[in-house]
Amino acid sequence: MRRFRFLLILVLIVCQKPSFANEYFGLATPIAPGKSLNKKYLGAVFGLGQNIQNGTAFVSCENCNFTNGLGFGYTLGAIYEQQFTGDFQDYWHHFKWGAMLRYDSKGLVANFKERTEEYFSEYDMKIPILMKHIDDMSLSSVGMTPFVTYNPINFFFLRLGVNVDYLLQNNMEHKIELLEKTKTLPNGEKVYLYIPTANPKQKKYNYVVEEGEIKELNKIQIALMPAIGFDINLSEKLLLSTSFNYSIPFTKTSNFGENFNISTWRLFFELKYNLTKSESIYKKPNKRKKYLIKRKK
Repeated sequence: MRRFRFLLILVLIVCQKPSFANEYFGLATPIAPGKSLNKKYLGAVFGLGQNIQNGTAFVSCENCNFTNGLGFGYTLGAIYEQQFTGDFQDYWHHFKWGAMLRYDSKGLVANFKERTEEYFSEYDMKIPILMKHIDDMSLSSVGMTPFVTYNPINFFFLRLGVNVDYLLQNNMEHKIELLEKTKTLPNGEKVYLYIPTANPKQKKYNYVVEEGEIKELNKIQIALMPAIGFDINLSEKLLLSTSFNYSIPFTKTSNFGENFNISTWRLFFELKYNLTKSESIYKKPNKRKKYLIKRKK
């Protein structure tokens, strides 16, 4: 009976003073949330999306100006992020800071059509021909993105980061393609149009005008990258985040053009591991040795 009274008094003290429970047991209550550690995550990033040309890109060909280029791109990388604080009473527990290490591959294709007059000596006349100019560019870079994430609710987040990239490789190819393979002359004669090759039997309808690196390239690229996304808890330790990311460039990709730079959007998939060590108030009972008592006959 005395033991029962003692337990009842102890329970009443704990219920009346939540801070007592927090201090000695680490329990959480609406009035006094328990102790919590800053959540820390480390993971891998994979992204797919599109590259969008801004401004005008030039090539060596006179009056060959390319605009509105589009292309495919992907991102591979690693991510680390950590809560500002684990205190649920502090509004900053909704915020995380972190950084990404990224490898980006970008492709970009722009084109325009042109009708030009070419002189044919065998007919002693100029013949108008419709052609398409194609500028095919590819770039790869490594970079870092420091960022801040805001979680207004557990499964939804907003993120703002700054991309600082260094361009590793780049290539461009200016190609011309014939869009008309036949032409009717003023005298009614029909002629076939193609590009001659070393083999008379082989007909070619496109050729490379220029190939090499992009001129006047800026190796350092800086861009703002806002994102919106969702978190999915796969287990106590694994977190899957999906997000839509859009980069807004601050620097020109190349000075050989008019305000030429590249925006991108990416759909990111981030698989992250929770590095935070969980603390439990329940201790595993000590394993006691079992003794076998043999009765003497």
